[in-house]
Amino acid sequence: MDFYDIVSFSSFSSNLAERYGFKQFIPSHSKFVFIAKNIADAFRFRKRKGIVFLMDYKPKPTLIKRWCIGKPKAIIGIKLNDLIEKEGMERAKELGKLRTFTKLCFKFRLPLVLASFSKEEKELRTAFELINIAHLIGMNEGQAKMALMRAHFLTATI
Repeated sequence: MDFYDIVSFSSFSSNLAERYGFKQFIPSHSKFVFIAKNIADAFRFRKRKGIVFLMDYKPKPTLIKRWCIGKPKAIIGIKLNDLIEKEGMERAKELGKLRTFTKLCFKFRLPLVLASFSKEEKELRTAFELINIAHLIGMNEGQAKMALMRAHFLTATI
């Protein structure tokens, strides 16, 4: 399977991705990767081809449902590094938000993308590890694998 990861560092060799179980790393500074404060702020990227990563995954059912109306060109992404870096109660709160957010996205058939957003090579996780983290936020194995494969459309345009 061809998995893709979006990373925040740019100096990596081509075989580094393969060692971690990915076909390719995509730099987070790509013109097709967008960052939004929350789902409401993400609407400004809805008509642009790319992936929108949120800084706050507070679940808002009406906005998630509205996102699905029509055919948005952008896909919502989940930055797993934000979850990995937190500890204790902060991590538990973030897990709860992400779990509710992903449930709502699946309820409204909104496709998701998973990415680690590792800042340096020592923070990288294998594709298998990211799939296991996805289990914690309510995804089954098939959903997690699809979420790691969806960034493929960016590779043709970078």
